[in-house]
Amino acid sequence: MIQQSFDVLKRLLEYKKLYLFLIPGALITLSYLFFQWIFGWLDPTDSLPADAGWWSRLMHTIEESGKWIVHSFYQFIMITLLSPVMAILAERADNFLSGAKFDGGLTRILKDLLRTIMIVTTAFFFFFIIYLVWNMFAWIVGLGFLTPYIMFLVNAFFIGFAYMDYALERYQYSIGKSWQYGVKNSWVMLGLGALFSAIFYIPYLGALAAPFLITLLATSIWHVKEVQGNTPSHNQSPS
Repeated sequence: MIQQSFDVLKRLLEYKKLYLFLIPGALITLSYLFFQWIFGWLDPTDSLPADAGWWSRLMHTIEESGKWIVHSFYQFIMITLLSPVMAILAERADNFLSGAKFDGGLTRILKDLLRTIMIVTTAFFFFFIIYLVWNMFAWIVGLGFLTPYIMFLVNAFFIGFAYMDYALERYQYSIGKSWQYGVKNSWVMLGLGALFSAIFYIPYLGALAAPFLITLLATSIWHVKEVQGNTPSHNQSPS
């Protein structure tokens, strides 16, 4: 399925009209660069001296925790701001691949935005809860060194789910059914989110390319897994 999905993505990238949807991403890129310039202290590469005392280590842990939360929050905010544009991009890609005629208009755009706000708010709430619970557990058992990796996976799941939800909403999944689908296909969400983060942190171009490419990849995966696979999720509405 992975190879098939990337083959479909290649087809979409040959469809030149889709590149118009990079324009909003360019504006987000400028805002992200401005964000980095203003809040330079958020650079996650700060190191702690080897001879630092316990108080310095505690403050460093709190600071690093703040950086993780702020960076994750910014990604969620970017997803929300771009959601109307990315929803239309996903529709156009689906039209191109399947021959379907999705055309939601202004009402659909507003519904997509409200739905994304609900999805992102819920995702960030659970991200924060998981972060707190994990840090308490890691502090007790001495697994703090795993925190960046655990949080990367948690963040990746929620981001991947947010992008897959464009297809789920388009095929009339309720929010509850969408979450069920996301949990059932966690590896897909993790892969999408991890790839999003990897692209996102490419200097200058990452914030421009990540939403565009991951939206198209999520659409490609949906097309291969659900449309070409002729599963019930394509033939009937589960909501």
